[in-house]
Amino acid sequence: KEELDNIKIAIYIFYKQYTFYNRFITKSEFKIAYLTCHYHKEGFILAAKRNNLLVYELQHGIIAKQDIFYNYPKELKLFRHKALFPDKILVFGSYWASVLLNGNCFDFNQIDVLGNYLTSNNNLLESEKQLFKTKFSYILITTQTKMSNHYVTYIRFLSEYIKDNGLNYKIIVKNHHSEDVESYNEVYKFENVICSKSEVYSLFKIAEKHISIYSTTLYDALIYDLENYTLNSKGFEDYVSQIEDSGIAQKIETNQFPFKNPSINNKINIDDYYSEINYSSLFKF
Repeated sequence: KEELDNIKIAIYIFYKQYTFYNRFITKSEFKIAYLTCHYHKEGFILAAKRNNLLVYELQHGIIAKQDIFYNYPKELKLFRHKALFPDKILVFGSYWASVLLNGNCFDFNQIDVLGNYLTSNNNLLESEKQLFKTKFSYILITTQTKMSNHYVTYIRFLSEYIKDNGLNYKIIVKNHHSEDVESYNEVYKFENVICSKSEVYSLFKIAEKHISIYSTTLYDALIYDLENYTLNSKGFEDYVSQIEDSGIAQKIETNQFPFKNPSINNKINIDDYYSEINYSSLFKF
């Protein structure tokens, strides 16, 4: 019943999207549309295609071979020109392009490297600067939507481990902007845990270690040369294994402190993940 209800809702949303945008686009003179996340926007894409409006997707986060919206069986190649995908996708770097090529929903000519177009603020909020003027080292944990139970469990363990072993660490938790922060209320009461609202890039600058499960922040952290860890939480082992295999982060278990493994010294070419911005790719019609 739940699956049938989801299908009904999806069909309804598709119909509403298509009828609204079709009316709108037919009365406009737009030539191109940019969006993030093509999935769940198929009604808009159909309206665009029927009105000769080009649709470009801008990479918004991690693209992994486990993502069902970017990876299809090879048989799709026979009719993907009829599918409701964007005309082109613009990615952060060549690594992401290679993942997409193996996903069978885009061909080589539909993928361009735009570079790291996301803006970043490297300054802490004024209200938080005093929080970090201490002699502690910091472990930054960046969370993800609908996964608070995994993060809360690990933060609880990590907080107790630091306290029981007399370690000079504090934990900074940076919540995903679309997440319910209240689900973390339990751990925010711990004296060695800080809830930060500063931009994640400013937190990268002061952290010694960074932990997430499979967030894009694991790739972002490469730019700041800090210890990077992927948390092997139940249900996400495939994502974690891919991240570990790529060499960008060291895998840790949910009952493990993030001790650096001195034998891990992978040389990562950051440009493969985040190239210099190339604005011309935005306007290749």
